[in-house]
Amino acid sequence: MTSLNSPRRDHGGITPPWSTFALAGLALVLHAIFGPRPELLVFTRDGIQAGEFWRLFTGHLVHTGPDHLVWNLLALLVLGSMFEILERPSPCRYFAILAAGCLAIDAALWWGRPGLLGYCGLSGVLTATFVLAVVAGWRATGSPWILLGGAGVLAKIGFEMATGQTLFADTAWPPVPLAHAAGLLAGLAFVLPVRQWIAAGGLRRQAS
Repeated sequence: MTSLNSPRRDHGGITPPWSTFALAGLALVLHAIFGPRPELLVFTRDGIQAGEFWRLFTGHLVHTGPDHLVWNLLALLVLGSMFEILERPSPCRYFAILAAGCLAIDAALWWGRPGLLGYCGLSGVLTATFVLAVVAGWRATGSPWILLGGAGVLAKIGFEMATGQTLFADTAWPPVPLAHAAGLLAGLAFVLPVRQWIAAGGLRRQAS
């Protein structure tokens, strides 16, 4: 029986993280077709109130410029691949997790930043993905470096919330640290029940 902590393998090798590649490809295609911060796709309160509910998801896939896009895609390829290889989620589960993260961030922005005119970018969702990747990495390796990385991200989010500035990437629009904090909480909210479910499954197998 394959261990839950071992990477899924295909013909002797690790299965590529196809869902992560697909998401990165979609963000690239949207940027190539629509350009930076496309009016039709970004998260805007007026648009959503007008019934344009696709913005709740597309706002997280478009970016303010090439620098914003490249940093987010690099983070996605590292974190998404780590989570996908170690935890082996089905594509449906993978994208359901990301969709839930999008909606959690949307809710935080809607009620927490009522004056926000527009928002776009993957960074908030990536914070949720980071939580999943850290948990997967810790379960697989037990390395203290994994926890140290997690502590670093917590410090980054704390700095952003305190200063209103983001690290590493410059954006054409003002930064929205609340999105990162909401992504962190969304990742934690998902990790806790999933880990309990995994533990319960292991107990059932031992009893059978």
